Amino acid sequence: MISRSLGPEFGGAVGICFYLGTTFAGAMYILGCIEILLAAIFKMEGLEGAESEAALLNNMRVYGTLVLALMALVVFVGVKYVNKLALVFLACVIFSILAVYAGVIMTAVDPPVFPVCFLGNRTLLSKSYDVCAKVVEVDNETVTTTQLWSSFCDSPALNASCDEYFAGNDVTEIQGIPGVTSGILA
Repeated sequence: MISRSLGPEFGGAVGICFYLGTTFAGAMYILGCIEILLAAIFKMEGLEGAESEAALLNNMRVYGTLVLALMALVVFVGVKYVNKLALVFLACVIFSILAVYAGVIMTAVDPPVFPVCFLGNRTLLSKSYDVCAKVVEVDNETVTTTQLWSSFCDSPALNASCDEYFAGNDVTEIQGIPGVTSGILA
């Protein structure tokens, strides 16, 4: 329609942009679907560090290919059968919208506990550290936190030589999901 009214040059340019946008959007939708399935619904236990990231990436590739094959099957089956399942798809969309509102109400009543550890203005990976602090009090004595301190300092002693950024900034912990009643929206 665009090429008929504005000419083939404009129609081709708009068509290529539309094609590329739709292609990349489809890829992002598939990755988002797989990330939610693997990270939130079917959590993998037992792997830590680089092994976990590599396994998650490989699983995303495999499951993404399966979802893409399922989408291709829907396209090849035809629009007639997709129209027959329109009510099922509509129910899924309505359920998703209602789930968003249910989540807002749930966080207002019972905010989730999701602490995020910061060193200055940089986030720290919470799985790597047992305590989000440089030092802790144990039996009226100040001791260093072993995991965090050993990442930035050369020895566990309080007078150890530490990274310049670590020495110059404080470690703080905040709620990653503050919730509706936290006053952040006011």
